Order: sequence, then structure tokens, then C-alpha cells
Amino acid sequence: MGCPGPKKDDLNFKEVTLAEIDTTEVTDTSLLAAKNVSGYAAKYWGRVMKHCMQSLLLKKKDADYLGPSNTLGLGTITDENLDITYRLVDGNTFSDAELNKIIKLGASTLCQFEISSDIDIEAIMNTKLSIKSDDDLSLGLGTAIKNRRKVNFNVESWQKDELIAGELRDALADESNPKKKAFKEDLLKEGRIIMTRLIRVKGFSADIELKNDIPAELKAKLSSEVIANLGNADATVKVSVVNNKTIRLKSTDDFFIYGKFVKAEKL
Repeated sequence: MGCPGPKKDDLNFKEVTLAEIDTTEVTDTSLLAAKNVSGYAAKYWGRVMKHCMQSLLLKKKDADYLGPSNTLGLGTITDENLDITYRLVDGNTFSDAELNKIIKLGASTLCQFEISSDIDIEAIMNTKLSIKSDDDLSLGLGTAIKNRRKVNFNVESWQKDELIAGELRDALADESNPKKKAFKEDLLKEGRIIMTRLIRVKGFSADIELKNDIPAELKAKLSSEVIANLGNADATVKVSVVNNKTIRLKSTDDFFIYGKFVKAEKL
């Protein structure tokens, strides 16, 4: 008789509801999840979701509002405070062939959604704008934004990325691999959750029309490329001047708004 193959400890993945995600100690102020579902940002992005994303490819139940951020990635093992990253689904643990099966990147889907509002850009993004290298410029920009008459928000496209739980389960069946064994152990620890779906916003911009002319000193500083950080969200926007009364913010990279977490259980 031949030797038996490696033992397969099957995993079951169970969706985690927003009520189970405790964000009271989250340091990234944009990741407010269940604590901010009725705020300005949630309402605005809810309109984007309905207009752009709620299609045959995506139903509202498929993703929860998490707030604009870039701090977590698809396949991130974190805790129920969304506070600590324990493991990533990356080449440190999985082969390229496995990653191609585990991670399914969606196609970028065009969606022109524009809306004018007097809502503060910082309220929409759930965070403060800051230029780390220049406190005076941060202060001047913040003061100018508060002097807004209206803001024209624009979303160009979105993308749905998924982690295929069955493929991850198959890859983790090989317990002879110490890195995969450690990954599985972390995944199964009490209180751990893993992100399995991300809805990315691509090409976001905001034109902020001010009540008065942009101060000369601020306008001069914004004449060259200025990059502002969105709080602790690990995302940035380029700040520029459109005319004497308008400042434009344009995202320099993608950021996610909606996502889904699951927790793993051993069968």
C-alpha cells in the first residue's frame, strides 16, 4: 500500500458583518465602517455605489462601506479592529501560479459620476488633508477649503477585486510548507479576519470653488506640483490651481471604499 498523501484540514469561510467589526480603536480615521454609516461620506459614496457599481457585477450586499482608504489590501489578515496587519497574500508565502488563482483582479469599469455640493472635501474623504513637508501650506490650504462656495466631485471609474476562498484553501492544504502553515495558523486565530473583496475607486477628483480669490501666497505655492496626504489613509491627491477661485484635488492612486471580510474556521 502506498503512503497516504498530506492531510487536508478543510477551512470554512464565514462572512463578517459590520456589526462584528469594532472600529473604536482604529487609528486610520477614514476606516470608520459601522460607526459612520450615516455620515456625509457614507451617503455620498452610497450614491456612487448606486450609480456606478450596483449592477449585474455587484450587488449592495456584496460589499460594506469601509470609508476611503489604502491601508488594507486584498488578502490582508487583520483583527476585528482593522488595526493590525498579520499576514498578506503575496509572493512571500505563495507562488506566482497560486497567486494568479487566488487573486482575481476585475476590469476597470468606466463611470462618469459628477455631483456638486457644498460639503467639505474632508468630510467626503473622512479625513484631513495635510502636506507633511509644509505645515504652513497645510494650514493655508485648509483655511481656503473652508472658504468654499461649492465642490464639484467626479468619479471616473471603479474596479472590483476578489480573493477566491477555495483557491486559498487549496493552497493552504500543503502543511509541509512552513510559511503556509504559519499563514493558516494566523488565519485561524481568534479574532482574525481576512479581506476577500475590494471595490476600488479610480480617477477621483474634486474642484473646490471658493467664495473669494485664492490668497497670492497660497496660489504661488500651488503653482508647482503639490501632493497632499489623506490623513492616515496611505492615499494622496495632487493639489493644483484651476483659476483664481478654484483649487483642484486629483487622486494620484486608487483607493478602496467598499469591501468584505470573512473569518476562517477549521472543519
